[in-house]
Amino acid sequence: MNEVVCPECGEKMKSSGRRSRKVLHAEGEVKIERGYHRCPECGRGIFPLDRRLHLTRRSWTPATILQALRMSVEIPSYGRAAAQFSELTHVGQSKSSLQELVKF
Repeated sequence: MNEVVCPECGEKMKSSGRRSRKVLHAEGEVKIERGYHRCPECGRGIFPLDRRLHLTRRSWTPATILQALRMSVEIPSYGRAAAQFSELTHVGQSKSSLQELVKF
């Protein structure tokens, strides 16, 4: 296993177990298990897999975000765009979540 270094202070981080997370992508929702690491020096905690997959606090993959944004731009109504996105991807979407995403 690769050594995980703290992005804050550069110290070697220690494994603190595994945690699960739901991730939405164009095929639907999946649950992933990933390692959590904490720095004994500064206390910062990270999920290295989240960083490698470019996941943010949102549960969407970057590709799903891009698809939703494109749909929001192409269809002049957030409500219709959300319905179309949900129909095409099988990922449930609301008008307000698309509006929030565009502001993000």
